[in-house]
Amino acid sequence: MRDELIGKREGRRVKLRLPARLIMPERGQDVWIVDLSDSGVAIEMIKPLQNSSGLLVWLDFRRVVDLVWQEHGRCGFRFARALEPGCLEKSADAGADRSVLYAANDCA
Repeated sequence: MRDELIGKREGRRVKLRLPARLIMPERGQDVWIVDLSDSGVAIEMIKPLQNSSGLLVWLDFRRVVDLVWQEHGRCGFRFARALEPGCLEKSADAGADRSVLYAANDCA
């Protein structure tokens, strides 16, 4: 297990920087996952959101997300269902590996 995994009241979380694709009804955009837990995620983005739910895609994971907060180019989402065992660790490992390549078109 990675050192970045932190125990919190909401469950395990990891701080990382991992590319992802956020697909909303009005458009999709490339984003960065900066905080990930079993039940939700915080991302950095360029364009503010107009809708409150969408699909987040990273590595080989997909999750329906519901917006909880948004400010200063960051927003937090709750997952519609919790991550599977191993997802947090795999994401943490990929976020620490600067050689991870991401093609947004692979997830559209």
